[in-house]
Amino acid sequence: MTLTSTDIAEGKFRGLADTMPAALFVHQGGKFIYANSAADRMLGIAHDELLAMSFWEIVPEADQEVWRKRGQARLGGGEEPSIYEYVLVARDGTEHCCQCHAALIDYDGQPAVLLTATDVSDLKRTEQALHRAHDELEMRVSERSAELARTQAQLLQSDKLASIGQLAAGVAHEINNPIGYVQSNLATLGRYLEDVFRAFNAYAEIERRCAAQPELARELNAVRAGADLEFLAEDIPQLLKESAEGINRVRKIVADLKDFSRSDAATDWEWADLHACLDSTLNIAHNELKYCAQVQRDYGRLPPVRCLPSQLNQVFLNLVVNAGHAIERLPGTITIRTGCGDEQAWVEIRDNGKGMSPETQSKIFDPFFTTKPIGQGTGLGLSLAYGVIEKHRGRIEVESTLGVGTVFRVVIPVEQETEDAGDQPAAMANAAPREVAT
Repeated sequence: MTLTSTDIAEGKFRGLADTMPAALFVHQGGKFIYANSAADRMLGIAHDELLAMSFWEIVPEADQEVWRKRGQARLGGGEEPSIYEYVLVARDGTEHCCQCHAALIDYDGQPAVLLTATDVSDLKRTEQALHRAHDELEMRVSERSAELARTQAQLLQSDKLASIGQLAAGVAHEINNPIGYVQSNLATLGRYLEDVFRAFNAYAEIERRCAAQPELARELNAVRAGADLEFLAEDIPQLLKESAEGINRVRKIVADLKDFSRSDAATDWEWADLHACLDSTLNIAHNELKYCAQVQRDYGRLPPVRCLPSQLNQVFLNLVVNAGHAIERLPGTITIRTGCGDEQAWVEIRDNGKGMSPETQSKIFDPFFTTKPIGQGTGLGLSLAYGVIEKHRGRIEVESTLGVGTVFRVVIPVEQETEDAGDQPAAMANAAPREVAT
């Protein structure tokens, strides 16, 4: 293409160039020769002022070296891309991302560059916004997928726990039968042994009377020494006592398992002794706590409370086991206090464990939040406990200090507004305060 100063002066070229929506420049050796009205508008510079400027004044300094190298290569006959993207800077500092097309032309017999620049800044911003939206969407999909996977795992775990609960109820029922007849047999055996010992006493009297017959006395003494009757008379009652105590402990554990797993208790509100609920919970958690903490019971006076006992048992179990897990310096101490005021019963579980930071305290009731290693905690215990206490129209309060310990306080109304609310049974008298260390 050939362009002359006469073409520009007579307006022949401008008439065509000003109809173009893209900015058009002609520069020679870095000096503007021509710019159309679209270029004036894009750069925000008056036409005459723009023509007095150098081309490099509208090119960012970081890009100038690239422009120069491409221009020199083009002038030298090298093959350079004719379309590329560059940034042009307006008077107010706005950077316009432009799709540029450069071509060598002849201007008054000297090489010059004809440059068209289409502003694609809005398109670029849209593309960037789409990329950000795409990345954000992928991130959300990834997070939701991970959350769904966690939820599925928790549901499977909950299903397993429900199955274990049903199994425990069945096992407890099956264990009750043999325990019953073992306990009955031990009682019968005890009565039989009383008769045997009476016979032993009679035997001792006969032995005394046979002292006049040395041979018969020696034979009786040999039998007595071989049977070690004195030791048997002392040890057998002790063995029976210990066996009876073991059987009673098994019966208590079975009864507590049935309390925790019975399905009919889930929706039946009843008057309950919270001290009995706590004792049942501690019996279940005994194996979990015996190596890490000493449990101090400081029970106050509590009236019967209308509640869902099996669900409160689960709340107390979660809090007590968490208290045990928080103890690092052995042996630790877990103190359980109870009391009542303003028609509300409260249970306080205090440990001298590692405590929690304020940030952790703000998340402990969130579903799936856990500070335990992966695979050791579901993150549902305190969330479910919170839901149970809300169902009882109560609250859970927590105070914790790092390195000192944590106190959870459960507060629930003594009476509940339930459709099946009945009269408080007379047998449920106020529980006397107890203080026991286990």
